[in-house]
Parts: sequence; C-alpha cells; structure tokens
Amino acid sequence: MAEDWKSQLQSEDPRARVEAIKAIANSGDRANLPHLKQIVDNDPDPRLRDYARKAARHLFTSTEETEPEKTAPQPEKAPVQDSEPQPPEKKPAPTSAMRSIPQAERSAAETKIQRALSLQMRGDNQKALKTFVQGLDLDPNLANETFTRSVASELTGMDPDQAIAILTDQEERKELLNPSKKPEPGHQTQTSLGEGPSKPRGGLVQIWLNFFGMTESFLGQEADHANTEDTLLSVLVSTIAAVAIFMVTGFLQFQQIMAIFNQQMAEMGETMPPLDFNFGVLFLFMLIGTLIMTPLSFFVGAGVQFLGARLFGGTGDFKSHLYLLALIQVPVTLLGGVTSLLAFVPIIGLIAGLAGFGLSIFALIITVRAIKAVHNLPTGRAVAGLILPPIILIFIIGCLLTIFGSALAGLVSGMG
Repeated sequence: MAEDWKSQLQSEDPRARVEAIKAIANSGDRANLPHLKQIVDNDPDPRLRDYARKAARHLFTSTEETEPEKTAPQPEKAPVQDSEPQPPEKKPAPTSAMRSIPQAERSAAETKIQRALSLQMRGDNQKALKTFVQGLDLDPNLANETFTRSVASELTGMDPDQAIAILTDQEERKELLNPSKKPEPGHQTQTSLGEGPSKPRGGLVQIWLNFFGMTESFLGQEADHANTEDTLLSVLVSTIAAVAIFMVTGFLQFQQIMAIFNQQMAEMGETMPPLDFNFGVLFLFMLIGTLIMTPLSFFVGAGVQFLGARLFGGTGDFKSHLYLLALIQVPVTLLGGVTSLLAFVPIIGLIAGLAGFGLSIFALIITVRAIKAVHNLPTGRAVAGLILPPIILIFIIGCLLTIFGSALAGLVSGMG
C-alpha cells in the first residue's frame, strides 16, 4: 500500500496528494516523516504544505505516545497512565462503538467528514466544524477512527482525544461552533447547527442568475445548503418553463408547416383539402407529454449520473447531487428556450443555433463541476461518470430493441 501513496505524492491532482498525506499520517511509521517534509518544503499549494506540516506533527506525536506503552519499564509512569490519559480515551468513544449504524447513514457521515476536510483546506474552518459534527452525529462510531480524529485535531488545533471529546459533547462544542463575535450590519447570525452560515445568496433566483458564475468552489459551498424544498421548486420551475416554451415553439412550428404545405398546394394549382385529423388533439397530447417527461427525464438522468459518479469512486450523497443539478436545470431550460425562439427569426437564426450549441457545451461543463464538487472527484473521473453510463445504457437498450425486433419479425414471418 505504500507504493500507492508514493505514486500519489507525484500526482498533479491536489486531491491525490491530500490522500497521500492522510495515508502517511495514519501509517504510524516515523520513517515516513521525510516524505511529509518534502511536501512542506516543495509543494506549490500552500494549503497542502500547511496540511503536511500538521500531518507530520500528528504522526510524530501519535507514534511518540505508543512507545511508552511498548516499553513501559518505569514504574513511576504507571500512575500517570492511570490518572490522566484514560478519561480522554473513554470520552471520545462512549457507547458509540456499541451502536449499529445503517450503511446509508455511515456513508453520509463519512462524506461529511471528508467534506469538512475540504472546507478546512479552503479556509472555511467554521463551516468545516459544523459539517464535521453533523457527520459525527450521523455516525458516532467514526469518532474511534484515526482519520476522523486527525481531522478533528486539525479543525480545533487540539490533540485528537481532546478534540473528539469536545466535538461529541453537545454543550462543550457550542462555543466552537458558534464563536461569540459581533455581527456585521445586515448580517444574520446563526440560530442552529444544521442551518450553516447565513445565506448571502439572495435566494434561488439569484443562484439561477449566477449560472455563468457557477464555479466548482461556488457549487461546493452551495451543496451544503441542499434541501428537498428548493430541489422540487427548481424542478417545478424548469418544468413550467419547458411547457411554456413548447407551447410557443410548437405553435410557431405548426404555422411554418402549414405555410409550406399551403404553398406547395398552391403551386400544384389546388386548394388545401379539409383535414380530418385534429391537430389540436395532437398538440394537447404533446403538451401533456412535455409536462410529464420533463421532470421524469430529469430525475432519471440525475440518477444515472449519480450512479456513474459512484462507479468512478464518488463519495457524495444523492440529495446534494440532485439539488445542484436542479439548480443548473432552471437556467439551462430558460436560456435554451430563448435560443429556440430566436432561431425562428430569419436574420439571427444561425447565430441563435450556434448559441444553443454553446449553451449545451457549457451546461456539460457546469454539470461536471457539480459532480466534482459533490463527489470529490478529479475532472477525468467526473467526465467519465457523466458520459459513460448513458452510452452503456443506450447500448443495452439498443441491443434489447434489436433482439425484440428480431423476435417479432420471426414471429410475423412464422405466422405468414
């Protein structure tokens, strides 16, 4: 396994180097300290240099603590072992080790612990603390794991035992989570742990308007605000927009088709015969189909993308994944509708078509950023998780249709 982190140390991806630093910090071997020193001295990312410095401190102190237990020749040190170190060791892991945690909750808790580390590396230590304790509340058993204890130490600046003891205590952690400071004018203070920092976002409308400013950092911070209400509201708005756009574009397309048909009939010297088919009924059925298929296709597509991200090592939860994709869906639908309408204007129709193509490409880029932010994936894996599953699904459906078509043709020929 040492070869894994040694190769990760040479990676250009900062996330891979973070994983290598974690592996070294948890190795329990002081012989690996020179590798951390090399990162501290040479890594181009100042956050990673600082993280490696803390990891070296953790490795040094953790291995130092185990040495007296191995030798333990001095009788005068026995009372010290009984008096002080024992209470902290019991406090971070009370009855949590006895609890049975469902796998879904455990995965969500591990995601939050990893998310807390990412937030801390971005410099948002307060939000990292809140995310960390949310993970511990979901699965208190994680308090016994070395990585969790290391993150707790890094977030608080305390030794792992003391950090875990405070962060698992509902009363003692209040001061850390809600430090007393004078609020800025117009800034709302926090009222509860689950709410996170006050939202200067201006609501969903402002987020939708910030479509072209949806960086990976922005989406990563927004994932912390994931909630079912905003997700469903975004899907509803995009569905209403899709239906309204269909009504306008469908009417314009119908007018164009009828104009072309009348022109051809006039060139033939004939008048248009009365049509028995009711185009109004067809339009109504297509309208209902749009109303049903828009949200259905969104949820199915989001599910396929989520499975793709997990297939390539993603660690995010479906709630955050769905929330970010719903936020993206609204401006994509509205801007796509505008370009579709502009395509009917003869002079700028070609430009509108190119703009629609560019919008599709940009929507894919934003979706990749969302997958990276939620699932902590590098760009290559995020792209693979987005593209490969639909291709595989289309291939499987194509094979099934081919088999079904061949069987149907054989049945018909047999009946003949």
